[in-house]
Amino acid sequence: MRFTRRFFSALLIAATGAVFLSFAGVQASTQQTQQAESQQVLIPSVSVWENIFENPFAAKFYRRMEIRAVRALTPDYRGIYLTAYSAGSDMGQNLMKQLKAAGGNMIVFDMKETDGHLFYPTSIELNKQAGGNDKIILADPKKFIAEGKALGFHMVARIVCFKDELMAVKHPEWAIHDFKGGIWKSPEGQVWLDPSLPAVQDYIISVAKEAAAYGVDEVQFDYVRFPTQGPVADANYSFDEKKTQHYEIIRDFLKHAREELAPYNIKIGVDIFGVVVWNNQYDSNSTGQRIGELAPYVDVIYPMVYPSHFGTGFAGVKSPGDDPYYFVNQSVKLFQQYTADYPVIIRPWLQAFNYKVSDYNGAYVKQQVLAAHDDGVDTFTLWNAGNNYSVAWGAFGPHS
Repeated sequence: MRFTRRFFSALLIAATGAVFLSFAGVQASTQQTQQAESQQVLIPSVSVWENIFENPFAAKFYRRMEIRAVRALTPDYRGIYLTAYSAGSDMGQNLMKQLKAAGGNMIVFDMKETDGHLFYPTSIELNKQAGGNDKIILADPKKFIAEGKALGFHMVARIVCFKDELMAVKHPEWAIHDFKGGIWKSPEGQVWLDPSLPAVQDYIISVAKEAAAYGVDEVQFDYVRFPTQGPVADANYSFDEKKTQHYEIIRDFLKHAREELAPYNIKIGVDIFGVVVWNNQYDSNSTGQRIGELAPYVDVIYPMVYPSHFGTGFAGVKSPGDDPYYFVNQSVKLFQQYTADYPVIIRPWLQAFNYKVSDYNGAYVKQQVLAAHDDGVDTFTLWNAGNNYSVAWGAFGPHS
């Protein structure tokens, strides 16, 4: 079934590509094509299609058809998350072997977490001066990445962005402040970096560049958003919130990251709250994660659609954690709708842990995989903070 879909998608690409080349006179060398594939696939804009067909509805239809074809031919990476502690130990090696045996082909591993420490040897002086390189857990990331690639894995470096306790304390001028001049804190007493500051953005991008230089296939930005819990009304940013919206800051950061990382020819992914597509942009406005604004600058969107993370009674469901199929299926469907005009891949984070689940087992994980599959999405990543996937390996097998 999958082969058939890809076969016809290939025919579709050939047909629409021929039309585009014929009418628009576009020529692309092999080198240019490879560069496009290594970043975001270049798709004719709606305006170009309008010039060809002189009909906005036809233009949009053909553009979406070609985007779907490109997505169908993108490898279905399916993997697991590893902490830096796992990645740098025998546990990580064992998990990679088990993943390979189960049929998976992707690893997402930590290079920077919320505490602000870099888990690998860095040359970023700002971090070293702040004491952020005293927890070197992944001593040889280049070797680890090469080992993963030797197993046929797509290797993804997870980089936490603006929730950074170390740098917000060591560089208070980078932190979010309150209106009294102090450093703003979350209910847990945690501090955040101000996403709007150019110095903050450049620092995060410098970490991504190091990950790229070590050989990863993709960098995944997590916490690429504004804080949403606690006294957020008291947060005083370096920009005027009446004139600039949160999504503009996040969008411009990703645009900047895309430009800076272009020479490395790697993919860019972003972790996104699953709820932002459900509630008429309320959460996307506060987080800054407005999907249509971010999609042009990334290759992969990772919706965090863990059923347990939807509140009690959400969408009329008493216990969302006990209805995995519904929340994954509907969430993925909504993300597809919001990204229909962009060749971005939707690769959901799925729940491989028992939080707020009355009967967590292998079938629970499989239901989520099936839910995404029924939306035409066969790529996913499993999240378990402790990297315990003992009951989840069956999720990488055939759909049932």
